[in-house]
Amino acid sequence: MHDLEATIGYTFSDRALLRLALTHRSAVPVGVKHGKAKEPPLTNERLEFLGDAILAYVTADCLYREYPQLSEGELTATRAALVQATTLARFARTLGLGEHLIMGRGEEMTGGRDRDPLLAAAFEALIGALSLDQGFAAAAQLVRQLTQPEARLIVEERRFKDEKSLLQERVQGELAQTPTYHVIATEGPAHQRTYTVEVRINGVAMGSGTGPNKQAAQRAAARVAMENGGWNANETDSSLSSDV
Repeated sequence: MHDLEATIGYTFSDRALLRLALTHRSAVPVGVKHGKAKEPPLTNERLEFLGDAILAYVTADCLYREYPQLSEGELTATRAALVQATTLARFARTLGLGEHLIMGRGEEMTGGRDRDPLLAAAFEALIGALSLDQGFAAAAQLVRQLTQPEARLIVEERRFKDEKSLLQERVQGELAQTPTYHVIATEGPAHQRTYTVEVRINGVAMGSGTGPNKQAAQRAAARVAMENGGWNANETDSSLSSDV
């Protein structure tokens, strides 16, 4: 884990905290109770809870200070985009968290190391662990380092609405069509399901995305469709117009 510490720029005083932040519940043997009273936690779920709260506060504070021109609604939408699972999973990949995750063999064999929900949870847990080990300032610095470039893109491109709304507006306005969403795969146990959704325009598949629920997967699919259609740059893809 030394390379991970080098990437984030901090050396943990308590290496057990870092290991815990990377431990998925699938690594705990069947029959072992999670969070038993007076016993230390076995998975990263409690650290995930702490990291989630830190992320919410730090991103809100940064947006408030750096973008005085944004309304409350725009601030809220920007923060939501920054802390959604797909965005956090990208941050986790930037840090290389996937290769360090501790998980059960079954989870690993089904692609757990690159699954957005697991990566997002591990990233939140890492932020929580860093705060406990190095202090809130260290955790906040890592959050700002990763989220500020993404926030600038969101603000510059005026991506305040969710991806589904943006895609529908562009498609209805330019192509007189309405996007439809279709679940094409469902994976994982009931308590940790992952959905894959495909978005189609007039029957033509324009992108797919995954998420811990159908709504998140639809947003991820809409984001891919926006990119494939060239709409993020406020341009209409001529080939799309002729094909659908």
